[in-house]
Amino acid sequence: MNADLWLRRWLRRIGAPSSAAPILELGCGDGRDTAYLLSKGYRVIATELTHERLAACARRAPGAVLLQHDLRRPLPFADRSLPAVIASLCLHYFEWEQTLAIVTDIRRCLTGGGLLLCRLNSTQDVNFGASGHDQIAPSTYQVGARRKRFFDVIALDALFDTGWQCLSAQEMTIHRYRQPKVVWEVVLAKGRSLCRVPSSLIRPELGAAMPHYRKLVGEKCYLSPCSPEDAAYWAKWENDLAVAIPWATKPIRP
Repeated sequence: MNADLWLRRWLRRIGAPSSAAPILELGCGDGRDTAYLLSKGYRVIATELTHERLAACARRAPGAVLLQHDLRRPLPFADRSLPAVIASLCLHYFEWEQTLAIVTDIRRCLTGGGLLLCRLNSTQDVNFGASGHDQIAPSTYQVGARRKRFFDVIALDALFDTGWQCLSAQEMTIHRYRQPKVVWEVVLAKGRSLCRVPSSLIRPELGAAMPHYRKLVGEKCYLSPCSPEDAAYWAKWENDLAVAIPWATKPIRP
């Protein structure tokens, strides 16, 4: 295991610490991320489901405000009152409609342009339940006593379809635990438009090897690897990009 300081690269985007506006952390666990944010001068309200987990967070991050909260219930914060919400590995334990409701409520609490920084199970996360378990719903498995949902780009697009501007969406392997874990790290800003991933924010390793084209799928526009000729053909399209689909290889002509 390592420090897993995933929030470090997002501090500039979150902005300077403010005495008037705390960051809300959902599912704080043992307080690892809580302690890091406190060390950088941020005020943090940390939530967890049980007293035991809140006690663990208190030992590691004694400066945080602690709140016992079940994410299936509305957040006890006023509309447009929070500049940023952190939700690392805590949004994938619920039925789909509940997950949508949680994300909608997070958006309600954010200020205009406020940030949601979250990490979610990837469908490639085989070490933590994405294979070898009973499937109880689409992309959802019974892993021990817990149900776990696993996300691909289509599920991410559906979850953040309305009212968000996607600043970054990256599938990556992290080393927070004893075994490598594959997650989606997603950073979004509260907005009014459909979720969009600008081409400049697509993972660098996808763009380094070959050009890309814009693939029309229904009313959405996706980014996929292709030949230079196809890239030139699709360069005339000015549609915003929704998500990166690295495994799509053939263009669909309109």
